[in-house]
Amino acid sequence: MRVENANKLYKQLIKSSDITRLTILKPVISDNGFSVLLQEYINDNNNSFNLTVEGAEINEDLILIIIASLVLQKYKKIDIDFSVKYEVLEEMKYITGATIKSKGVLFESIQRPEQKNWSLNLSGGIDSITLKLLCPELIPIALLFTDLSPDQQVSEQNLKDFDITTIKTNAFEFLFARYSTGFYNLGSLMLANEKNIKYAINGKIMTDDYLRLYNKTVEQFPDIYGIKVLYPLLGFTKIGIYKLLYKLNKKTLDTINKRYHQKVKLKAAKLKHMICENMTNTKIDSISKDVQVSFDECPFYGVYLVKKGFFQDIPDELKESINDIDISFYSKYDKKYLEYLPEDFRSYFEKKLIDAGVEFYSDEDYAERDKVIAICMQFVKFEITG
Repeated sequence: MRVENANKLYKQLIKSSDITRLTILKPVISDNGFSVLLQEYINDNNNSFNLTVEGAEINEDLILIIIASLVLQKYKKIDIDFSVKYEVLEEMKYITGATIKSKGVLFESIQRPEQKNWSLNLSGGIDSITLKLLCPELIPIALLFTDLSPDQQVSEQNLKDFDITTIKTNAFEFLFARYSTGFYNLGSLMLANEKNIKYAINGKIMTDDYLRLYNKTVEQFPDIYGIKVLYPLLGFTKIGIYKLLYKLNKKTLDTINKRYHQKVKLKAAKLKHMICENMTNTKIDSISKDVQVSFDECPFYGVYLVKKGFFQDIPDELKESINDIDISFYSKYDKKYLEYLPEDFRSYFEKKLIDAGVEFYSDEDYAERDKVIAICMQFVKFEITG
């Protein structure tokens, strides 16, 4: 099933019914990964998905924890078609909140090495490359897809200069995993035992789904298999990330932009890579004028683009609302996200930001961002054409 169609089906099913049950069949384990058939039952709908992950040795305990972290609290019941350790069942219940049944319960302890290392989960995009340059001492783990799109081919190119363990998966196509916080954590879970992972650090930023993330406290993200998942870049917008990467390594930023231009068809989702005309060699007027952007798809960045004068024909009411907005906060960092980081990493990361000349939000910046959020919610129905 295509990802776009899967997302539409997901939204329709959520509105019309309760998500009822997931069945996990016996995984097939190789010396470099696994595959497992997942079957979901939603009213009269029955969908199957063969999840594959490759790049490291794995055991059944971790496979089940990975699946739980991908689905989170999407199902009321989870059936496991084989015997499972009691400890694993309890952890799965904690992560999913589901009623879980297996064919048998094994009262054996999970053997875990001492957890002490920090890992970076990297996708190869602008955000994760910036994170890698900020935290060079930490263990890097790349998460790529088994079926590489042109966009992912660029990501793979961006990672080639780093010494990285690569995990490949088709999990992004799984109906309920695409926007799961567990998806970002998958690489660290695969290497949890081999690398003794304690913290998984991800490059998630203030993206176009920011309104959803902003209302979900970072504290609600669960620890998984004893691994704490951290999102230190959530305080940045895409604008701030570009500005930071420009300071850290302008050559890297220019190279990545050139790759996107060469390999990826320009669409609304790619505008984020092009809108910092003062920070890269790429100018806004180099963007194809026939690109159509739906404001309800990316309202948070839509406000920025309107303010920059990229759009010609927009509703007068929207233009008037944006006229007095100060958009300088887009290039700064919301320091409150440092509070969610463990103390030893917080001081390390804050120093990295200060050394890179990053500006932090003022009270006025929070007020301006609140205005942008209000505009997003008011005008989300409007279509904006470039």
